[in-house]
Amino acid sequence: GNRKFIMVQLPELTYEYDKNGNKKGTKGGKEAFKAGFNTIDEVSRKRIEKAAEKIKAENSNDFDDLDLGYKHYYCVTPKEETIDEIMEFDSNTLLLNDMLNMFSAKELETEYLKIEGKASGIDTVLTTFVLDDGYEVNDSNITVFEINEYKAYLVENSRLYLIDSDWTSINTEKLVNKLNQNQDIKSIVLYGYSFSTLDLEELKNALNQLNEKVNIIVRY
Repeated sequence: GNRKFIMVQLPELTYEYDKNGNKKGTKGGKEAFKAGFNTIDEVSRKRIEKAAEKIKAENSNDFDDLDLGYKHYYCVTPKEETIDEIMEFDSNTLLLNDMLNMFSAKELETEYLKIEGKASGIDTVLTTFVLDDGYEVNDSNITVFEINEYKAYLVENSRLYLIDSDWTSINTEKLVNKLNQNQDIKSIVLYGYSFSTLDLEELKNALNQLNEKVNIIVRY
């Protein structure tokens, strides 16, 4: 079969602290803690990896192209300081990229998310928006949509997401040309923090000139 599934696991701790402040394994997590796992979801991920290794070893000739990988998502609440900076956002004093970096798992030194991983701020914001819009998050229905050198993301060939910063007037012109060629795109979701006020107004005005109406949704 060709199955996909979503596994949900709380990051339950395998340890607790004794009276001296030292970590010790919990009653049910003692062996996992001794093996180096701090949370139950770490055990779950290792099980998937071990199962994939076993399948590959036993079926090396039959499943050369089989995808046995997985993506690991966190549900997190941003820190209070992140919320404060979003509420106090001023494009004149804060670099636009800062509003993406605070949602990047690669930028652990910023301590905005406090999670490990390889996800960029673009990955985090895009995934959040796509889920909010009721789409499935998988590689088959999200494609890169290039506008000049700018990367946008097209979902199910109908909704376009503009997340990254570095938008230019040339990109606006190129996008309008592409939309005239691809009339399946009916809406654009835009991460407002990545766009200056001038670029945003220019883009809205350009979209109003299209023969086919394209809705623009600005989110923060």
